[in-house]
Amino acid sequence: FGNYAVQHLAEFGSPEHKYRLARVIERNIVGIAKSNVGGPVIQTVITHAAPADRVWVARAAAQAPQAFLALAKARLGHPCALSILDTISVREAERVSTALA
Repeated sequence: FGNYAVQHLAEFGSPEHKYRLARVIERNIVGIAKSNVGGPVIQTVITHAAPADRVWVARAAAQAPQAFLALAKARLGHPCALSILDTISVREAERVSTALA
């Protein structure tokens, strides 16, 4: 149930809490992405964080092919993978595509 607490913090926390949470997610993106409930957590952070923090988290996932692939394959991670691609630039999305090919 910890994932729900983290999602709640990402959605309703103070700006400082959201910032700190985004940094923690960014630093631990691979492990979180490989978790069964990691996709919804990452997606909630991307949705509710400050714009700059959204990009940092999305880039962290995009730059770790094993993390992005885990999200794309997971039942709950697919929407998160799409959010990542929507958040990063077209050029960065093309790099993700090339890395996964």
